[in-house]
Formats: sequence, C-alpha cells, structure tokens
Amino acid sequence: MVTFTPNLSVTTFTAPSAATVLTFTLVVTDIQGAVSVPDQVVITVDTFKLYLPLVLKN
Repeated sequence: MVTFTPNLSVTTFTAPSAATVLTFTLVVTDIQGAVSVPDQVVITVDTFKLYLPLVLKN
C-alpha cells in the first residue's frame, strides 16, 4: 500500500509479505493543470532470505 499526504509531502510504503511484482506509475500535475507523461517503475519483491556466515574450525 502506498499513501501520500500532499500537505506534508510524505509518502509511505508497506511491502507485501509474499513474493510479487509491483508496478508504480507516477503522473504529476502542476498548478496550471499541465500533466506530465506517466513514468513507470517495476519492482520485484522476493521472500526474505537470511544468510549466515560459514565458520570453519581447523
């Protein structure tokens, strides 16, 4: 979920807990009503993996 508070210019995002592909599109409108060309980004969210260091004892 993405939320935006225009008066504070604060955006928050909570990533999903499962692996998925997310697509975000940004369109900006200025104070005169001109609209930008949409810009898109694709993000792949993968499951959390924990890698522990390997310690060898001689």
